[in-house]
Amino acid sequence: MKNLKEKGFGIIEVLLVSAIMATVFLGIMNYLNSYSKLTAINKMETEALYHARSSLEQARAVRDENSGTDYIYGWNILDGLDFAPTSHYNFQLSGSSWIPVVGDKIIDRYTIWITLDPVYRDVNDDIDLVGGVLDNNSMKVISHVSFFSRGETKEIILFEYLTNFK
Repeated sequence: MKNLKEKGFGIIEVLLVSAIMATVFLGIMNYLNSYSKLTAINKMETEALYHARSSLEQARAVRDENSGTDYIYGWNILDGLDFAPTSHYNFQLSGSSWIPVVGDKIIDRYTIWITLDPVYRDVNDDIDLVGGVLDNNSMKVISHVSFFSRGETKEIILFEYLTNFK
């Protein structure tokens, strides 16, 4: 029989504390694992967003490219591209200028391309998504970046409207 004045831990107490500590430890490990996965996904999405914004900046740089005093030069390069949704373009640096080329660009795990859409305007000169009159001095540049994450292909899409005005 156990003397009440004896001090120390019995086997039951040790097992109970061990079980509680193991449960807490597993919970912390599960949290850290989830945090690590979410951080990796967030990093991929941030990099994809960077590439999408970069493509839009490159399109703007092509538009702004001027040959001598003729500002229209850069616009004509973009305006000469096909506006079909299946026509993919990307930009390559040629000397100190960006030039559009046909096809997708692959950087690490990211596939990057732009498509161009015509812009239509209503009687108030606002952009009309359903009809209106073709505006030859505006275009919609759509930047696409796709990547594989967590067993599925994800895509970031950004767009902006470019005009033939400085």
